[in-house]
Amino acid sequence: MTFRVFGRKTCPYCQKAKEKVEYFLNRWNVKAPVVYHDVDVPDGMAEGAWYDVYEIPTVVLEDEDQVVQRWLKTPPLLQELKNLFRISDAAGEEAQSEVAPA
Repeated sequence: MTFRVFGRKTCPYCQKAKEKVEYFLNRWNVKAPVVYHDVDVPDGMAEGAWYDVYEIPTVVLEDEDQVVQRWLKTPPLLQELKNLFRISDAAGEEAQSEVAPA
């Protein structure tokens, strides 16, 4: 699966959306690339047109060129991502205890 984040470099909400996706991937050790598309440059605009992006931030999760989920103007909720990737709350507690200082 691949995350595509569409936004602008000057948009703090777009940067937060990207950071939230990266946090999720790192927190639960999920291997999925995150591709950021700046819609202020021609390549980003072209990708945005391909994915029907008309508002930013937009986060698209795709699997083998099929859109699985799309979030408009807001980053995905961590619980939504956990459900999509079938991560249980117990897995999060185990990850938390591994990081907690002794």
